[in-house]
Amino acid sequence: MNLRPLTLIACLCLTPPIFAAEATPAELQGLDAYISKGMADWKVPGLAIAVVKDDKVVWMRGFGRRNLDEPQTVDADTLFGIASNTKAFTAAALGTLVESGKLGWDDRVVSLLPGFEMYDPYVTHEVTLRDLLSHRSGTCGEDGVWFGTDFGTQDLISRLRYQKPAYSFRSQFCYSNSLYMAAGEVVNAETGIAWGNYVRSHFFQPLHMDSSNTSVHAFMRGADVAAPHAEMDGKVRPIAWFDGSSIEPAGAINSSVHDMSQWMRMLLAGGMYDGRQILKPEIIHEMETPQMFIGGKTGEAQFLSSLNPDSHFYAYGLGFFLQDYAGTEVAWHSGHIDGLSAGLGLVPSQHLGVVVLSNMDQSWLPMALVWRVIDAYTGRPEKDWSATVLKAVTAGDAADKTAAEDQEKAYQAGAAPHPLTDYAGTYSNELYGDVVISLDRGKLLLHVSKRFNGELKHWDYDTFQVRWDYAYLGKEYVTFGSDARGRPVSVTLPGFATYLRAGQ
Repeated sequence: MNLRPLTLIACLCLTPPIFAAEATPAELQGLDAYISKGMADWKVPGLAIAVVKDDKVVWMRGFGRRNLDEPQTVDADTLFGIASNTKAFTAAALGTLVESGKLGWDDRVVSLLPGFEMYDPYVTHEVTLRDLLSHRSGTCGEDGVWFGTDFGTQDLISRLRYQKPAYSFRSQFCYSNSLYMAAGEVVNAETGIAWGNYVRSHFFQPLHMDSSNTSVHAFMRGADVAAPHAEMDGKVRPIAWFDGSSIEPAGAINSSVHDMSQWMRMLLAGGMYDGRQILKPEIIHEMETPQMFIGGKTGEAQFLSSLNPDSHFYAYGLGFFLQDYAGTEVAWHSGHIDGLSAGLGLVPSQHLGVVVLSNMDQSWLPMALVWRVIDAYTGRPEKDWSATVLKAVTAGDAADKTAAEDQEKAYQAGAAPHPLTDYAGTYSNELYGDVVISLDRGKLLLHVSKRFNGELKHWDYDTFQVRWDYAYLGKEYVTFGSDARGRPVSVTLPGFATYLRAGQ
């Protein structure tokens, strides 16, 4: 994925008719054992799943523990971050404004959002809400600017003008969390209501998603909340919740599978819920219609085609990935943020929905389980999705590990080529802001943001290794650039940017 305070209300009742019999449906026989094995293989501490069929929740379970340091188990009401599954709520929120005639999908963003400006003046003038919501602006790859800085929402919007596009306008699928955040800010600009409050009043309340919220600050002491987990130094352990207040519309929602099952029921029922029209069918149809096809050599296209080689198209709608599968269209989305992973899939023609939430970092087990359930209800041959996806992910992890080991071998013992005082100073980048390097009692310290701080230790010539103080963030290699006199005048942080010494 990413998170403003709302009141957390305990769910004390269930709105009928959401539950079918407690018995496991024939299609899902053995799934509980399959999930338990998958959790062991993927090292997932806790997981919850809900399956919706024909406007009923036919199966809903919790597995494992909320926190490995505590005994409480996961249940259907345990809160997890749904990460990028938030994007469909943002598209739907804007859809309510479209259906009321307040704006259109093809309205230019510059006319809706004060201060909005892209790197290319032509794109600034032409880019529409539809472009932002379907990742076809040509701008992407900027996650470090919200994940690794202390900028607020308005700061992030004002800095979009410095983000160079990766592709030409509307030529390639190009995933951007920052532009989804900007799209969500249109809700506030048009209504005067903050995005989080708007989502609560238009979806959480009428759908009885009583435990859901849009901020980690809404958690109450002792609430049924899953702790994020990650593997560090070979051991899975709890980590801190990520506070994504600056980029809420892209991934801030925290929810349970119980609550998310109501969201799926509404989407699968043409926007109807409990006799009330929550969202018009035309809006849902637009969300589930391909807006930008995913192809070429993008990482997403390669990954998707490796898992589903018999699908004929991959696309993005408005808040959903879309593809053909088993003779029908599937709308789905994964979600990842610090220590939490999620997956959701809808098969509209089958009135089928699956949501899986987990408390393990960068795990694709939730999406593997989504496809396993879809196979069960669409008559596909049984496939070990957990093993298939794990193999694909492990291959990438192995490549990353090899690259890290090669970097380790490059270590050169010895002192830095310049006195440490020469490296100290403030370095700036238009998009990412400032980083400060200081010398404190013989140690060279790097400060990027509240999260990203660490000691720089000499590695090889003008390259230093930084192990971030927050162990979850791992380590990185920072390289300095020098002028003709050999004085350090720039510093490059992979995943962020190259920063120039102030005054250069």
